[in-house]
Amino acid sequence: MGCYPVAWYMSVDFLLFLLLPFLTLAFVKNKTVGYVVPLALWTASTIYAYWLGLVKGDSQFIFGTEVTEITDYQVDYYFKAWSRAPVYLIGVLCAFFWLDHTAAVADVVAKRSRGNWFTNIFATNRKQRLTWPIAGLFSVAFVLLSLTCYGGQPAYHKPLAPFWDSSYLALSRSAWCVGLMLLCFLLFQGYGGLIKGLLENSVCAVLGRLTFASYLLHPAIIFLVYGDAIVPTHWSPIWVSFSFLGLLTTVFLFAAVGFLLVEKPFANLERELMGGMGAGKKKN
Repeated sequence: MGCYPVAWYMSVDFLLFLLLPFLTLAFVKNKTVGYVVPLALWTASTIYAYWLGLVKGDSQFIFGTEVTEITDYQVDYYFKAWSRAPVYLIGVLCAFFWLDHTAAVADVVAKRSRGNWFTNIFATNRKQRLTWPIAGLFSVAFVLLSLTCYGGQPAYHKPLAPFWDSSYLALSRSAWCVGLMLLCFLLFQGYGGLIKGLLENSVCAVLGRLTFASYLLHPAIIFLVYGDAIVPTHWSPIWVSFSFLGLLTTVFLFAAVGFLLVEKPFANLERELMGGMGAGKKKN
């Protein structure tokens, strides 16, 4: 865990990032292999999660109540790159599908091919009208996002039976990611109306760039604020509201400073280096 526990996710991110070039290479060389390999890895990770739940008895509803308390669920599943891999693999599969889908839609529009029933839903609806198939896809996305965010919370139901507990452990993150990817898939093609306008708003774009830094910084600020308290906290709706808004504002302000001083300069440096490599190749 190291001296700053929340930073565990950076190592998971990097390990999964190292997998991406090989998956991309497989897709470029052979599309079938490019789809099968991430799907097989996704399946293997899901089976592993089922095994943890059904055989070892791990449950994501059993979490450490103290900062220093680590449960079997956290050690076996929560911190492991291979158990976190499904959402990355789904993202990779969706990126591959997006490339194929947009090319197929372009072919249908240009009358180079007839396409299939799914492609034609979008190719014949260039004004982005809300048809029944589109509404159905939005409904599936919202149901998956809602169930995975709220359906598994202990406050909303009685304790789950072992099989359903294991199913939630193994499938909830994948289901959430499928719902998110489906929503993005529709928004990228111009559907969504108010939702699309809200998410494409410049304010959301700025806040979106600060989310990862906010994730990394928020524990330090929370520990600093509440670790310095000398009297017990009196909980009330007003106190919780002001405390939340104060912490949210402070975290995003620090994240903005980190973005401007660290993240953005390195991103610019990377762009210059990669751009220079590309320019050198074009000259050659």
